Amino acid sequence: MANTFNNPLVFDTDFSSYRTAATKTTGLRVLKLMLVVGGSASSAGSVAITNPENSQVLYPPIGVAASTAANSIILNDNPTGQGVMSWPDFGASGLTATGTKLYIWFGL
Repeated sequence: MANTFNNPLVFDTDFSSYRTAATKTTGLRVLKLMLVVGGSASSAGSVAITNPENSQVLYPPIGVAASTAANSIILNDNPTGQGVMSWPDFGASGLTATGTKLYIWFGL
C-alpha cells in the first residue's frame, strides 16, 4: 500500500514532508493519531514525527516492540482542548523499518 492523503491520512512508508508529498500549501490540525502494526509482525524500532523545516519533534517518539502481532494498535491518541496539535508541515520516519501504519485524522 502506498501513502494515502484522504481523511484519515494513512502512511506506511517514511516521508520527509506532508506538504510536498500531498501537494498541499497548508498544514493541518491533528484530531487523532493511531499507530498500528501492518499486515505482518512488527520489527523493533521507533517512529518519529518531525517538522522538516527545523527537525523539531512534533510528537514524542513512538516505540515499537519486535514481533508485535499484525493489526495490533500501538498508539491511540485523541488530543483535545489545549492538547490539539497544529502542524504546518511534518514528516515521519521509522514506519517502513517497523512495519507500521500511521493514521492521522485532521481538520484544517
